[in-house]
Formats: sequence, structure tokens, C-alpha cells
Amino acid sequence: MKKLLSIFSIAVMLFAFSSCENEEGHGYEIADNIQIVSNNISFDANAQSGTVEVIAPGAVTVKCDAPWVTTSVDGGIINVAVTQNNSLEGRNAVLTIMSGSEKKTITVAQRGYVFDLDFGGATDLKLNDKAFSKAYPCKSTLDLEISTSASWLTAVYADGKLTISAEENTTGNPRKGYIVYSFGPGTEEQTISVMQCEVSDMYGDYYFAFYDGSTGALQFFSSSITTTSALDGSEGLFLVFKISSTSTMTLPLGWDDTNKKFNITNAQYLGMFGTYYVHNIVWDETEGYINYGVYNFQDAAVDVDDDGIVFANIEDNGTWGTYTASSMGLYGFSGTPASSANRKSTLKRMVYPFLQKKEVAAAASTSAVSRDGKRMRQTFVNEADMVTNDVNLK
Repeated sequence: MKKLLSIFSIAVMLFAFSSCENEEGHGYEIADNIQIVSNNISFDANAQSGTVEVIAPGAVTVKCDAPWVTTSVDGGIINVAVTQNNSLEGRNAVLTIMSGSEKKTITVAQRGYVFDLDFGGATDLKLNDKAFSKAYPCKSTLDLEISTSASWLTAVYADGKLTISAEENTTGNPRKGYIVYSFGPGTEEQTISVMQCEVSDMYGDYYFAFYDGSTGALQFFSSSITTTSALDGSEGLFLVFKISSTSTMTLPLGWDDTNKKFNITNAQYLGMFGTYYVHNIVWDETEGYINYGVYNFQDAAVDVDDDGIVFANIEDNGTWGTYTASSMGLYGFSGTPASSANRKSTLKRMVYPFLQKKEVAAAASTSAVSRDGKRMRQTFVNEADMVTNDVNLK
């Protein structure tokens, strides 16, 4: 009896060893009479094909539960094809192999696509006007289709790098183009913007435009960006604008060349209007708060629209705590520096101010169209419209 038990134990051990050996060799448990000999049906995101080789007791048929998988059978070889995966997410499908009354399942796996372009933390390129060419590390598991929107801009993807080149900008204005890429028909196009700009491109005549805080009308002061102050003739970077036929204001500007934007310091003395010392004061028009602090609360990032219009929206930069410096006021004071104690009058409240560069033909016009198609008219500060003792502001 003991001898029979020993023989039975040895047989069980041999069967278990045989099953484990097969599972390690092929990655699948052999069930019934269908044996999977080999397979290569784990794919990357591209459209590809692979095979499953099987041994079965009879004719083999196959079905799959996913529309992105197609199959055909040639004897003991099952051909498996997958379409391109245009998602970042991977996907799986179940392949059912049948022979007579037997069946076995196996998983078809396809990874999502990978696109990784390293601009060193930036999402778009902001360049100076010099000719430029640089290869950026770029990984794509799908074949890229690349084009550009401008003749001065080229982009080539090869050997794990995206080489972007721009010709020298000699137009005297900022310009912007786009690199357009996709992963073939039916995939969504993606864009990378490339702008060439130097501070000297920004010199010239502008509409210093805004929505009037009292009437809501779209208005502008005729202005220019220049290197000479209208106050004292000093050199620097200034926005010079006329608020009346006899009063010209000078707003000092900073320039961030890396991000192509102007920095605007609050509570600067701009010039005189009659007996008033005019200062620019940030204003949160929702909360009704103004701030007299001499800080950089607002920036104006340069941009170029699809029609080539150069503009810069003057916006809050997040440094005013819980308040939003979305607007700017011109306020009259009895002296300088500005403070609540010497504030005398509100000359103009400018909601959502922006700069829009003038075309040469429009330099002397008293009306214009904003880049979003709205009519705007030149305005002046009139004493009759000024608000004194403005109790609505805190």
C-alpha cells in the first residue's frame, strides 16, 4: 500500500512540474486541448500586427470583443492587427480561440501613445529676433506629421529630437507662428506657438484702450512706447499718452525679455492735469478697492493675433493678495507720493486696459477697431466728467 502511495505521489509531482514548466515558458495555463505555442500581441500605440500560434485538435476559429482588433486564421496561426491608439491611455481586448467544443482566451494589449517634448519647463517658445535653430529632446511613439504656419519657421522631427528653426526677424514688429503636429488622419492637431520679439520691436504708436468705468464705452488714449520720458526727458522705457490737449502722461515700464512682457509699477507719478498730480492706481472693480502701494501689481504680455495685430493686455499678476488688479485708474492728488490723504479726484477709471499697436495709416485717427472687431474712440479727460471725493472706492 505504501509503495502504491509513493508511486501516486511521484506522478502528481511530475504532472505539477510539467504544468509549471509550460506556464513559465508561454505565460498561459494550458487548458483542455488547445495549446498556445507562442504569441506577440502586445503592441505600442502604432497600427501593428502580430500572431498567435496554437496547436488544437481541430479547425481553429477566433473572435474578439473590440472593434479596434481584426483577426484572420491560417491553419494554426492567428493573425491579429490593431488600429492606431490615439489616446494616452492603454487598452486591452479579449481574444477567444475556439476549436470544436474547446475554447481558450488570451489578452491583446496596446499601450497609449507617448509624446514628450522638453522646452525646459515652457510650453511655447519666445525668441529674440536673431536667426535661431535648436534641437529639443522629443519622444513620440506615433509617427508625427508636422507643418508650420509661417515661411520663416520650420520644424523637423528625427532621431528623437524636434529641430525648430526661425529666420531673423527684420520686420520691426513682433511676429508669431505655429508648429502644427498630429499623429495622422483623424487625430486632433496640436500647436506650439513660436514668437520672435525684442523690446525695440515694441516702440511705436499705440491705442491705450480700455472700457470706461462709468459708461462701459470702449475708448482709448492716443499713446506711444518710447525711450524718452515726456516728464523730464530722461532715458528708459515709457508709455506716453495724452489725456487732454494740454496734458501728457508718462508711465514708466519694465521689460521682461524672457517672457516678453511689460511690468507696470503701481502709484507712479505720471504728470500734471491742472493742479493735480496724476498717478496710476490699481483697482479691483468688483470689490471696489484701490491700492496706493508702489508695487508691480500688473503685467502686459505681448502677443500677436492671426491678423498680425500686436497687442498686450494689462492684467493682474497675482501679487495683490485676494484682490484682482484687473483695472487701472488715473487719480488726481494734491502732491506726490500718492496716498489716501492727498487723493482729490478720479480722472478716469480704465477697466480691462490693453495696448494695441497702431497701423501706420491709423496713426492720426480718432477712431479705430479693436482686434476683436469692436469700435473704439479716442477720449480725453474733461473736468466736467471728473469725480471728486469718490466715496465708492475703499
